[in-house]
Amino acid sequence: MPSWLATPLTAFVGVPLTHPQLLQQVAVPLLDSPLGARSRNPLALLLDTLERPGADRGEQHASLLTWKRVARPIAHCVVGRTDPGGLWSTMGHDEQRALR
Repeated sequence: MPSWLATPLTAFVGVPLTHPQLLQQVAVPLLDSPLGARSRNPLALLLDTLERPGADRGEQHASLLTWKRVARPIAHCVVGRTDPGGLWSTMGHDEQRALR
């Protein structure tokens, strides 16, 4: 489970796109670019593209995501031989507090 799923923040797409708008906004260079070479995880690629649109082409645009604090329980289970928490388990208390 990606560590951002365990945070109290939830990503919302800040630009309202209806289906016709989405079809008009398709960027051919983005579809032709080798984004898959950077990661095999399609969810990570989607979040990167929404958080930093155009970064793969050297462009700087505002994020399309808005992160909001949403109080909700997250049912999960930790599987593996390492400590639960991923990156969170290696951070100090001050670092964790700064991210919340």
